[in-house]
Amino acid sequence: MKSLLAILLTTLVAFSASTHASSRDATELGPMVNCTLSDNSVVNIPSGLCRIKGGKYW
Repeated sequence: MKSLLAILLTTLVAFSASTHASSRDATELGPMVNCTLSDNSVVNIPSGLCRIKGGKYW
């Protein structure tokens, strides 16, 4: 019974954490930002991807 309770609590915490992260527009590559690329186009992408593409964000 204790192991079942532990599994249920672990599952609940895992889903709670993933829901909280997605509600803030966070991704594995960072928060979503308005990125200005080298061709002066502005796109809404994660900050890490913006840096990889050589863009700038504020």
